[in-house]
Amino acid sequence: MDEALLRAIVPTVIGVLGRRGADFAAAEDAVQEALVEAVRVWPADPPRDPQGWLVTVAWRKFLDAVRADTSRRRREIRVDEQPAPGPAEVVDDTLRLYFLCAHPSLSPASAVALTLRAVGGLTTRQIAQAYLVPEATMAQRISRAKRTVSGVRFDRPGDVGTVLRVLYLVFNEGYSGDVDLEAEAIRLTRQLAGMTEHPEVAGLLALMLLHSARRPARTRTDGSLVPLAEQDRGRWDTRLIAEGVDVLQAALARDRLGEYQAQAAIAALHADARTAEETDWVQIVEWYDELVRLTGNPVARLNRAVAVGEADGPRAGLAALAELDPALPRYAAVAAYLTERDGDPAAAARLYAEAARAATDLPEREHLTRQAARLNAGIRGCVRRGYFSAEASVARVAGVTLPRRAVVALGGNAMTGPDGSATPAAQRAALAVAAGHVAELVAAGVEVVLTHGNGPQVGNLLVKNELAAHEVPPVPLDWNVAQTQATIGFTLADELDAALAALGVPQRTAALVTRTLVDAGDPGFAAPSKPVGRFLPREQAERFIAMGQTWEDRGPRGWRRVVASPEPLSVVDGPAIHALAEAGFVVVCAGGGGIPVADDEGPALRGVEAVIDKDLTAAVLARDVAADALVLATDVPNVMVGFGTPAARPLGRVTPAELRAHAAAGEFARGSMGPKVEAVLRFVADGGERAVVTTLEHITDAVTGDDVGTVLHA
Repeated sequence: MDEALLRAIVPTVIGVLGRRGADFAAAEDAVQEALVEAVRVWPADPPRDPQGWLVTVAWRKFLDAVRADTSRRRREIRVDEQPAPGPAEVVDDTLRLYFLCAHPSLSPASAVALTLRAVGGLTTRQIAQAYLVPEATMAQRISRAKRTVSGVRFDRPGDVGTVLRVLYLVFNEGYSGDVDLEAEAIRLTRQLAGMTEHPEVAGLLALMLLHSARRPARTRTDGSLVPLAEQDRGRWDTRLIAEGVDVLQAALARDRLGEYQAQAAIAALHADARTAEETDWVQIVEWYDELVRLTGNPVARLNRAVAVGEADGPRAGLAALAELDPALPRYAAVAAYLTERDGDPAAAARLYAEAARAATDLPEREHLTRQAARLNAGIRGCVRRGYFSAEASVARVAGVTLPRRAVVALGGNAMTGPDGSATPAAQRAALAVAAGHVAELVAAGVEVVLTHGNGPQVGNLLVKNELAAHEVPPVPLDWNVAQTQATIGFTLADELDAALAALGVPQRTAALVTRTLVDAGDPGFAAPSKPVGRFLPREQAERFIAMGQTWEDRGPRGWRRVVASPEPLSVVDGPAIHALAEAGFVVVCAGGGGIPVADDEGPALRGVEAVIDKDLTAAVLARDVAADALVLATDVPNVMVGFGTPAARPLGRVTPAELRAHAAAGEFARGSMGPKVEAVLRFVADGGERAVVTTLEHITDAVTGDDVGTVLHA
């Protein structure tokens, strides 16, 4: 079957059914059933008039559905006099269908999905894969959208601007699954341009063609972004550029300027420059002025600031930027770029790091992280060579004796998205940022042994255990810890290797699944108290209690599993970690406090159902690998006393006696800051030189000076 032909005629068939009285949802369902029938019949008996065949069969399918609905008997009588099948009608209803799918009552996500399904002819599975959501979720989204517009008549005038916004949303999704959404958006916009002479439709088509022309040069083989100025312009598609310029010139000749034409003009000026240095930035600023006049869009103003910085110098760009809201998306990235061009690499590096933390797109986040790492490496290199003059940067490391080896423990905020989400994409993006900060510390000459939490990841596995319990036996808790160690270790090692390579640091990373020894007689086993996993109703919890697990009634929220949290005695694989560190590896190990094991004096250690506090294990690990410093990275810059009261204050540099006195006074909650305080106290008591509690972005400062975090010295 000719898939391209079907995509072209399906919108018309839906439109025919709509004009015969079918609402949108019913018409679309009937056409889908007709397509299924076509798959069955056409290979052996292809019709002479495919569109007419589809109209006839779809109309019959619609009537069958109507007749089957007893609540619509009156309508059944009215439609009994349906038009006899005949040649396909020649009226093209595709344009009306565009307007319907982009109806203002739909959310942007629903409008995009409905457009791809009804106008684009994509299957629900293809759309779901393209947007990385389950097929059932996408099916529900499309069904809700169809219900929303089911009462809208096809003969109502539509808004071209809304249609264009939906098509541009599709275009910006790029490529995912087995559907190239960028190409699909161009195809649909071409189709729309053939139905109307609206200059903004042509403007959007030109914009898409000009942007798509740069696609081969936009990313490297590893998926990382290539900024426009660094792209190999020899890889740009000159055929698409020529077409885009022709379409744009025809649109501008109609003298009805709109936002998409202005954006396309800017893209055309970039495409016209043989090198980045030849770009006509003055004219680009003028086009941005037109775009701002047309839309007032703050993002257009942000991009204009970049153009002003290129045309009139970075100081002028920063002045234009200062007039905008710092909360704008990518504001920090623009500020970083202009600040670097203005000659302040230290401030630019901080801004790049800030922008990376705010970025939601993984390639963009990785690019910004590498930019920050590149500048930080340059600053440290200049300091070591003795000719960098920025006093603040020199003060950061001058006169400080760097520790030879440091254990860094990453908190949960280093492995989840800014909103706390723990999807694979959010975790990888968060770990990329964390890796950038760790790489800075390695580049400073410190041997790093890295450990991490795993709470959200173990929680996810426990949910899977519960949901699949009727199919497969639940996996024990020590296995869950091992699985999350391997997953996080693999991902963190990948991201850290990339961050080190970006800094020009030759060291590599090793991830080690790690066991932590606990006492089988630890009091924690007799009275499990550490809550893990989600809340369940009593009847579901009882099923797991029957399997030997301990669950507690937690009131209105339901029952929750509790497990032992024994004290870590030693890191079983400490000698291997020590050897890898001595060999020059950055070692990722002991995730989630380590896999809890007990020694029954048999031939092998035994895994136990427990969760070990990762900060307490980090202190033991630091002792076992002879680390000079221990850094606990968390989501707050300092340990606080009087937390939650008007008298709250952060602790800076403190002595062990002072910190123990605060702990004895009950200042630190057992489930949050308490274990961290205990961990740093134990490390210093065991001979460690320096322990710090601070935020992830300050871990290098935490090791190289006393100006950040809560610092404990021997």
